Amino acid sequence: MAYLRCRGDGDVDFLPALTHLCEQGYQGWLVVEAEQDPEVAHPLTYARLGYRNLRQLAEQAGFDVAK
Repeated sequence: MAYLRCRGDGDVDFLPALTHLCEQGYQGWLVVEAEQDPEVAHPLTYARLGYRNLRQLAEQAGFDVAK
């Protein structure tokens, strides 16, 4: 099985996409999926890492993130 990298650990620049969504008035969910190999990357640790990174990017993009 192939595992994808956690946001912040790969090569995709998500800020432009999130900025575009914000500019278009998107108000839906942003979701973190942490599906790394648990033998290599602890699931809760990487879920938290993904959440922090996504939250930071969403705020930079202009979203009002609920606390």
